[in-house]
Amino acid sequence: MSPVCGTPDAAIWGTVVLAFLALVYSRAYSVVTSISVVTFYIAYLMPVYLALRRPGWERDAVWNLGRWSRWVALLSLAWGAFIFVIMILPPNEMAGKSLTALAVLLLVLYFARARRQYEGPDWARSYLKQVG
Repeated sequence: MSPVCGTPDAAIWGTVVLAFLALVYSRAYSVVTSISVVTFYIAYLMPVYLALRRPGWERDAVWNLGRWSRWVALLSLAWGAFIFVIMILPPNEMAGKSLTALAVLLLVLYFARARRQYEGPDWARSYLKQVG
């Protein structure tokens, strides 16, 4: 984390470099567009999925759709899965391969280095101590 801005500067610059490298080869536009859409949907759907796993999340929300909240959340998860499949099917199979390679790289980095260095936020550590 950057002490000045409070942002994950290494992750930001790593993303910039990887995006630039992805643009170097010939089919880059299609791949970059597909990866951007898929990762956008993943980032959008992660909190939706986590909220569905938490009972009573509708009551705690600043605003909600009432009795339709759960159905809209489930529909958004289904739509995200559909978009994920569509964006990695041919002619965008290179996006699927690139996402797989990126996921493997991130897992290797996590298990090799980050897991020992980052214990998580304070609220998560206190929650895990209460539960386990």
